[in-house]
Amino acid sequence: MRVAVWKSRAIALSLVFAAAGFCLGLTQTEDTSPVAGNRAVGSFVPLRFTNPLIPFSTDEFDLGDAGFGSTITRYVTAEGGVKPYRFTSFGTAAFTNAVEGLRTTLQFGISGILAGSCPPLTANFPGRTITGATGIRFFVRVQDSQGTNPATSNGYFNLALVDSRGLFRFAMDKVPSARLADSYVTKLDVIGGNGFLIYSLVSLTNASGAAVTSRDLGLFLTPEGSIIGRPLQTGTFVLTARCTDGFRQVARGRGNATQDQSFVISVLDNPVSSSDLTTLTCSVRGNRNGSAGDSLRYKAMVNILGQDDFSLLNSEITFKIAGVGFSGRLDQKGSFSGTLRDQSKVKVKVNGSTGSIDITISKGQFTNGLGFNTNPPTPGVTRLPVQVTIGDAISSTEVIDFDTTVSGLKYGLNYALGRNGSSAAGGFQIVSVRGKDSTTLSGQLGDSWNAAFLALPRVSVTEINGQKQTFDSIGSVAVRIGNGFSQQLNSAGLRTGGNGVRFRGTAVDGVKNFTLNTKNFRGKLTTNVLSTKVTNILPAVQSPTANNIFFTLGVDIRRSGATTGYIGEHARRVFGFANQYRDKPPGRP
Repeated sequence: MRVAVWKSRAIALSLVFAAAGFCLGLTQTEDTSPVAGNRAVGSFVPLRFTNPLIPFSTDEFDLGDAGFGSTITRYVTAEGGVKPYRFTSFGTAAFTNAVEGLRTTLQFGISGILAGSCPPLTANFPGRTITGATGIRFFVRVQDSQGTNPATSNGYFNLALVDSRGLFRFAMDKVPSARLADSYVTKLDVIGGNGFLIYSLVSLTNASGAAVTSRDLGLFLTPEGSIIGRPLQTGTFVLTARCTDGFRQVARGRGNATQDQSFVISVLDNPVSSSDLTTLTCSVRGNRNGSAGDSLRYKAMVNILGQDDFSLLNSEITFKIAGVGFSGRLDQKGSFSGTLRDQSKVKVKVNGSTGSIDITISKGQFTNGLGFNTNPPTPGVTRLPVQVTIGDAISSTEVIDFDTTVSGLKYGLNYALGRNGSSAAGGFQIVSVRGKDSTTLSGQLGDSWNAAFLALPRVSVTEINGQKQTFDSIGSVAVRIGNGFSQQLNSAGLRTGGNGVRFRGTAVDGVKNFTLNTKNFRGKLTTNVLSTKVTNILPAVQSPTANNIFFTLGVDIRRSGATTGYIGEHARRVFGFANQYRDKPPGRP
């Protein structure tokens, strides 16, 4: 791992993670989702926090320890309900009140990220957390996207502050729980240490004590201490991590008794697919001869929260693929460019209206960061994690199976949605939404809707050896909109075969057209006028004073003769204009 100084108009300092990358792994399980159409929106898992609880508490959560004056990143995480989530802190125990008067740059964002520098050690530090510990305690509410009646969950989060002098130990001994195929990100940290800190994997085992391979798990430990990815099987896993500082000292566990720290990761079942990030293309060209000629091209789509107080522009952006990555700041046009100390070039372009991301890195050295110095790539499939964080509103991860080519010391990693490689955990994401106010034939207020989406099935056990993810032999499709509308598309209007499934409806108050290309996983949906009494979505002219709502879309797909199927569910914030909804916020270019 090395620090890289940017020669950039956008930012002065950033990181490239170039230490030997290594991974954790899980094998994938068969889809066990309910019969299509049998569930209501957001009913599978109640909305709740996944951070570790403080013992004997039901609403007090542990963010670990931090040294006075240290710089930290911690994640408040949740599961259930309908994605995306929004995290807020208010009331007498609001985060702003908890840090008022303290010399700190800590900030808490709507994506649940707590980051910045902790206050310095003083004789009369005013904060209090759990009994016997000094620190910061603050209230958080997480809200999901179930239309105008979102689910919420409340909790109090505790960050203990300690004097780091003479210590070199882990700052936490527990990590958040996980759901099958859901985006997962958490940050390990230590107290003390000197110089560069490098995290490495000591062991990873399942509940029976058997070793788990990096290819199978779908969660990856990066050299700077992040665990990222999407778990690909259920179960309980024990990850033992090591942190070594610049003097080759090894950190002790949180209890300061022995070196290293073990973490239990519980992965629960989850048939619902939902994504805030979908990688469209990613390619790497590298050479293991050590020359600075490696290159990367990445394109993706992120979900736009569309909050009135947020823009994807003018925000910090972090990108990681395994142990290679960078951080920078987007300008007012969503652009960022820079030159690293090793002379590699980075260019980023983010479209704040569509959520598209375009990243290029040239003249780089990726071999160590991708782990290819000790484990050379071989032709076939290479599984790596990808993480994108933008400001305080987007932090999401992918697990990509790259088609890998090797020629001597040269190698290539290739992924293109529906063409090369696979998105191992699958996913579901709304790309765009439009709604138009009108009335039904019976004279009720309503809207006709037009939505584009991405639906990616998980790679199954039988498809893991280089085969591509597919939707096979589709027998029925169900569509869910808002909190009430649900329609089975298994009538005479449903057509399958070729490259997908198509439906042309005849119901005056239902789906008009539905298409899903089962090769590139892109879908489109249009409806006739749906009554607000059915969808529970207000007409645009009656949208809330904030002038925006979440549009929730679910797509349930079942194979012919099967009792289980694919469920995709997601929401996207849309804004009310004169007689129409759009997902372009007012005033945004």
